[in-house]
Amino acid sequence: TLLSLTNHCIFDHKELVSEISGVASGEYALEQSLEKVVAAWADMPLAVMSHRNQKDLFILADVTDIITQIEDHSVTIQTMMGSRFIQGIREKVEVWEQKVRLAADTLDEWFQ
Repeated sequence: TLLSLTNHCIFDHKELVSEISGVASGEYALEQSLEKVVAAWADMPLAVMSHRNQKDLFILADVTDIITQIEDHSVTIQTMMGSRFIQGIREKVEVWEQKVRLAADTLDEWFQ
């Protein structure tokens, strides 16, 4: 309660509390952005189709949505990595940075 905070002289430390609150809010916003990236990839299908009606030979179908998602999430992740609030979730973001890069590299190789 407010009385409890007053009894513990919290208002003598308002700058520290404000700084901690700001960092926590910034980190929370980054976590929310990362959750959106993770959720988007969980539902992203890789569309393939048979090549000239052959049973065991497949080619990529339209991958426009995947390419768009790779580009968007690469920018999102780079923005997150540049944030001063990244410390608490850096490892999670780096894992997804590698996953998105792997998806991009895989598509690049497939198109060659």
